[in-house]
Amino acid sequence: MARYAYVISPLSDKIRLVVASGGGPMLKYIVTEDDFRYVTTTMNKGEQLTYVLVLANANKKGIQRLELTFERK
Repeated sequence: MARYAYVISPLSDKIRLVVASGGGPMLKYIVTEDDFRYVTTTMNKGEQLTYVLVLANANKKGIQRLELTFERK
């Protein structure tokens, strides 16, 4: 069962650890305010951003890798 998620953002060189209880990490923990500001002001239509999430157990060991892609329409 996933308790945490490592978030790898295409807009940052840091890997963040977020809480993923209650069915998974919340979107507000995955996309930071700065990332959201970039999407709403700088991205062009059709441009995509792909986040990589590594779900982790209570011991913070990775158990599953997911990709989450956002596209500006």
